[in-house]
Amino acid sequence: MIALRRAAQHGVGIVQLPYMVVEDDLSNGTLVDILPSWAPKGGIVHVAFPFRRGLLPKVRLLIDYLAARIRSQFPPDSPALAAS
Repeated sequence: MIALRRAAQHGVGIVQLPYMVVEDDLSNGTLVDILPSWAPKGGIVHVAFPFRRGLLPKVRLLIDYLAARIRSQFPPDSPALAAS
């Protein structure tokens, strides 16, 4: 994502990145939302880990924490998670 963001910042092309990744760039004008009325379907987050069996309790706690944090910061009706 970092390489895509930097490429867009330097005018190389158009990117679709999570709002939280480009929020500051949109606020300060470094990047411009070219399709403001469109948003990808929200609410889908993937977590990848090598094995489900034997998942360490600390990893499970981290996954649960991140899920709760994302839900609290981006409720279903927020622009970051809005469906088109």
